[in-house]
Amino acid sequence: MITPLFIFTWVSQTPTPLPMEGGVDFTGAFLKMIFILGLVVMLALIVLKYILPKLAIHKGFGNSGIQIVGRVPLDAKKSLYVIEVEDKKLLLGASEQQVQLLCELKKSKNVE
Repeated sequence: MITPLFIFTWVSQTPTPLPMEGGVDFTGAFLKMIFILGLVVMLALIVLKYILPKLAIHKGFGNSGIQIVGRVPLDAKKSLYVIEVEDKKLLLGASEQQVQLLCELKKSKNVE
């Protein structure tokens, strides 16, 4: 049975290779690569967190007074939407080709 102690003693007894004269040392290149990789990752995070949201074309509805109240999919490409615009509720039908106003919904009193 191989134990961790056996592996440790075997590894510690393994002779380390001596550097060859005129050989290439890749330690500096490896450290430089790790440093540059860290810089690239930090730059990507900065772009994703701060710059990309400012460049976003679609910012959503925000405070524009439009709110999607509900959505009912009819099939894969057609849906019904209930949206609220300035205290009016509208029923919209949407497909790939068009969005059409179907009717304006009247406010109903909640019966308890």
